[in-house]
Amino acid sequence: MKKLLIITISVLFSVISYAQTIEDGSKWWDGKNLYRACVSDPNEAFFELVNEEGDYKFFLSKIPGLAGTYTLEPSNTAYEAPFRAQYGWLVKYTREEGMYFLSVGSPVGETVWVLTLTPDYLHHCQGQLADAIRQPVESMVTDYLMSPGYLSYFTKDELKNMLNLIDASGVNSVITRTNKASIKSELKVTDSERAYFSESMPPKEESEQQEPETPNENYHASVKDFYQKVDGLNYLLSKGYPMPMLYGDWEPGELTYVVMPKSPTYTLEIWETSLDENYNVVPSGSAPLFRGEPGNALCFSYITPEGMPSRIVVCREGFKIISAWVPQFSGMDGSLVATPEFILSHP
Repeated sequence: MKKLLIITISVLFSVISYAQTIEDGSKWWDGKNLYRACVSDPNEAFFELVNEEGDYKFFLSKIPGLAGTYTLEPSNTAYEAPFRAQYGWLVKYTREEGMYFLSVGSPVGETVWVLTLTPDYLHHCQGQLADAIRQPVESMVTDYLMSPGYLSYFTKDELKNMLNLIDASGVNSVITRTNKASIKSELKVTDSERAYFSESMPPKEESEQQEPETPNENYHASVKDFYQKVDGLNYLLSKGYPMPMLYGDWEPGELTYVVMPKSPTYTLEIWETSLDENYNVVPSGSAPLFRGEPGNALCFSYITPEGMPSRIVVCREGFKIISAWVPQFSGMDGSLVATPEFILSHP
């Protein structure tokens, strides 16, 4: 019995330790920068900026015997410590209540930097930040983990109001505790130092404010992306489409795409992909993964990979494929990429 108990405790400790280990390739967002973790040793995790691969900015060294606890260390002595942290400070990996994040704390217990685990790309993270900033603060203080980037858009009086709202809510969760610690730390920083994030309004916002170009009159379908499934469905209803065809699992991190055929004779399909002899992405396989009904709109979930796209949308008229579209985003401004046949849908 004692042997069984020891084995059970050992297995449980191993599971807990593994659950609080930073995984190779995981991405971390602080409200401005997106980092990728590179892990070859379970006791160390090197972090590089996603848009500057190979240039490690810092690394975390695991503290033996303390699950999910690291120290912040320099990967190059020429680098200053990131954000407002200092090398040697403790970093805690929290996985609680569905939240996965790293928090860097000072020796006196202040939370000075928070990085949230994300499956998204940089332009997705920027767009989500812009959406969060537009939301009423009352709806964010208890349900949204506030990054330094998010907090930098608010005055100190507004930050103090956030603290009052958290206290008035009566909610004591990992989100509210972390938000309070982050806000208190932010209040101690001078306004000039808070300008760290001042230039970082997401570029996608600027592109969305531009007047849409005149669409090609001979297009076959219009497309639009959303962060939430319900937003995509509501958009289709506003355009006069009935309940669309649905495809996907809507796993965390997946975006929602809607595709609306121009003609009632057009049929939309989703295929796997391959490359042709000219390295163009084309449909692959003997049959589509999903085929709709003529004239019906399509709503599907998908994570755009960094490498080869795995999905392509085909527009068919009768038995003939007339055009195809690969869901992907511009590397310049983060906007959804359109084609003459698949144009962007505007409100």
